[in-house]
Amino acid sequence: MDKRIKIWQKHFSNHIKNSSTESEINCLTEDGWNKRIIIFEKILSNLIEKGVILPDALAVDLGCGTGKFCQIINEAGFNVIGIDLNRDMLKYSKTRLNDVDLINADCCHLPIVGKSFDFILSFGVISIIDDLQPFFQELKRILKDKSVILIQTLNKNYINYIFRTKFNFEFDINLNRGIKLIKYSSEKLERFYKIGAKRFSPKKMRKELWKLFPNSDIQIIPVFIFPKSLRIFEKFLQFLFPLYNLTYIFSFEYILLIKTRLN
Repeated sequence: MDKRIKIWQKHFSNHIKNSSTESEINCLTEDGWNKRIIIFEKILSNLIEKGVILPDALAVDLGCGTGKFCQIINEAGFNVIGIDLNRDMLKYSKTRLNDVDLINADCCHLPIVGKSFDFILSFGVISIIDDLQPFFQELKRILKDKSVILIQTLNKNYINYIFRTKFNFEFDINLNRGIKLIKYSSEKLERFYKIGAKRFSPKKMRKELWKLFPNSDIQIIPVFIFPKSLRIFEKFLQFLFPLYNLTYIFSFEYILLIKTRLN
């Protein structure tokens, strides 16, 4: 287990003990957590309606955390397994998941037979792993030949991240309160780079995944978080996103939707 993962496991366990809300446990604002849930529900609904995920599909949530996404998949009628390295997270998950199998395991070394799953979900995991190759190889090993993968991660090209790395400040964007400026000390930034969640360029990440899953359909789904006063601007960006790469800088995070064709 690499150092970054160990630090984050301890971090999550502390959050479970000291946090009052699920969003805090997941190191997110209430706005960011709710937005992530809404987007996932829309993606899942769309995949079901188009017949991309069939009723008898077996799903797995790698890094299931508090179990919210397992719950959504289960309530949609699918069999799902939740896997997480953090025992405290799994204890939390069990409070809402009575009929879902939960496994305590490292996502880079899974105790699972190959070609088992039709649908794989992994939110936030690759941002706290130093070496991604073992994770991606396990992903490929446990997939059936035709399957669907959803991977969420943070966007390296996000404008706030650029401000933080270049100028030591960022804009805190809250859906209800609006926007405010936050400044960072050099010490806090240094700690952030050593153990903070990693970010990835959307285009580079898609390129890497194409090497792993050649001939597959890989889409980038942006996640925009704006206050209500700028919701029209958000819709405008969603319209422009497929046309202009510039809109990447306004996407706090993104989801990779991969429809694999391994044969």
